[in-house]
Amino acid sequence: MPAFMPDRFQPGTPNITGIYGLLAAIKYKPNNSWGRKVFLSVIKNLSENQRLNVLCASNPESQSDVFSIYPKNGDVTGFAHRLYTKFGIEVRSGLHCSPFAHKTLNTFPKGSIRISLSPYHSNDDIRYLHESILKTAEMGY
Repeated sequence: MPAFMPDRFQPGTPNITGIYGLLAAIKYKPNNSWGRKVFLSVIKNLSENQRLNVLCASNPESQSDVFSIYPKNGDVTGFAHRLYTKFGIEVRSGLHCSPFAHKTLNTFPKGSIRISLSPYHSNDDIRYLHESILKTAEMGY
């Protein structure tokens, strides 16, 4: 096992199954069923919320389908847990295998809540996500 970071956390055999899965996903990727305008308006609205910080591209044209949030006061794990238990929304919280990135973003050691959209989400899904995040921020966790 390599002694240097981050390679020392990556031992084992290559993820051949994952590579074939990625190839199939790229080959048969459907078009987005949600509108970019709706998505960007949600990010803009969340960015204006007094209870949240949003980590996203500074230029909306460069924004991918992934963004992160973190509460200004509170715990990212508790926030993510509340999104799941109250609204059925699964997100990823923490450092996401990139503690140095979080140090750069001043989110270390808490991390953030990563939200990843797919072509299978709809505009209604994005609106539901938006409403759920706002309700979670309002009610505390």
